[in-house]
Amino acid sequence: MRVAVDTSAILPEYFTALFTYFSDRIESMSSGGTAYSFVNPRTLKLLKIPIPPLPLQQHFAHIVHQFERLRAQQREGERQAEHLFQTLLHRAFRGEL
Repeated sequence: MRVAVDTSAILPEYFTALFTYFSDRIESMSSGGTAYSFVNPRTLKLLKIPIPPLPLQQHFAHIVHQFERLRAQQREGERQAEHLFQTLLHRAFRGEL
């Protein structure tokens, strides 16, 4: 299903977070019970979705961007640590340590 977001009323970051938060509820409203369940758009309209003022959504979006940046830094740190560990193992088994 495609959803068009009116960015003058709701920011995409906030909408994505809401959709993720409501995913369990939406899944229980869907028919089919499979990964390809059908969600009736009329059923979605029954959801009461809180939409705070844009300044609060912008603050939320800023926090989301900070979180994503920190998560990317953490993944890069984990990747570098794994590389260093593999290098250390390789050198240890070659008798270079």
